[in-house]
Amino acid sequence: MAFDGTYLKVYEFTEVYFQHDNAGSIAETKFPWPNALKPAQQTETFTWRGGGARKDVTVISAINFTLDLDAIPLAAHKTVFGKSEITAADVTPADISTLVGFGGGNDRGGVTRGVRAVAHAYAGDTETAVDMLIWIPVATITVSALPGLNAGGVSDKFQYNISCTKTAVDVTGGAITGASSDGEYLFIGEAT
Repeated sequence: MAFDGTYLKVYEFTEVYFQHDNAGSIAETKFPWPNALKPAQQTETFTWRGGGARKDVTVISAINFTLDLDAIPLAAHKTVFGKSEITAADVTPADISTLVGFGGGNDRGGVTRGVRAVAHAYAGDTETAVDMLIWIPVATITVSALPGLNAGGVSDKFQYNISCTKTAVDVTGGAITGASSDGEYLFIGEAT
């Protein structure tokens, strides 16, 4: 479908992928059970005064997202953060099958990845059902919250922090056609 260009009304967050450079092509790792992708912007305000007038201009200086998952993404985390799978033969605790470490290594320093998030939405006045896309070409991903356990209920959210980089290239270093010359933090539109 051609881009409506008017507006998108989002009603369901369905998929999220972390992207990396695979020999010049973008490869993706899907993260299960995405619950929320919450933005937090930092802004700067510049003020001009003179001749009895004042003008304030506010610009975005940084954008971060928090990604909440309703699952602990063992396999995806291991792949994206370069973790080793630990088996029963490697450690002494009884009754384990496999373990993946959290909180050390690349979890703290972060990894450079792109992010692609997909949600169901209605486009424009015709309210045509489409998949909406948020694409963050380059970001630093870190673990920001580990889940607790709750008796008789869903555990707390597993969280990643996504710190966007203003860029005119994707995670492979390829130019993004149509990006502003000084770069973009993210792109929003309809998926194909």
